[in-house]
Amino acid sequence: MEFAVNVPVCAGSSEYSTLAFCEELEWAKQRDYAVAVEELGFDGLAVPDHIMAGAGPTTEGFSTLAGLAGATDDVYLYPKTFNDQLRHGPLLAKALAQLDHVSGGG
Repeated sequence: MEFAVNVPVCAGSSEYSTLAFCEELEWAKQRDYAVAVEELGFDGLAVPDHIMAGAGPTTEGFSTLAGLAGATDDVYLYPKTFNDQLRHGPLLAKALAQLDHVSGGG
């Protein structure tokens, strides 16, 4: 059995926020969180893609995944909830294939 952890991509105290009571979301904190999760021995990192969620800032899913690919060594990275209504299917597939390629796959 493998275990993955969700990487927070939004902040602000809202029912949709994954970081309630945190008004800011910084890349350095996302990166450090992901590296710590990897060091703890988890198998994967999931990144949801919410255009807007929470009452605070929200990061974009593909950019977050690409950054995490460069910051981690041996965890599975996968998109959790990409909105197919906002992303054309073939372009979504191509972008994910390219991310898999540049990150060394897995």
